Amino acid sequence: MSKGAVIAMTYSVAKDYLSYNIRCNCISPARVHTPFVDGYLRNAYPDGEKEMFEKLSKAQPIGRMG
Repeated sequence: MSKGAVIAMTYSVAKDYLSYNIRCNCISPARVHTPFVDGYLRNAYPDGEKEMFEKLSKAQPIGRMG
């Protein structure tokens, strides 16, 4: 929901300031490797943690987690 809110706000700000020639962009990173991800994978995929990590990493546009 947070990413959706940031994107909606960005569109709104961009539209509001279009007449002033001001552009508005946002950065919306995909999956980020954190201890939370490690814990989730350990609990959800006890026998396939490494394989799932690789699968999730390769699914990112840059081929790895941020």
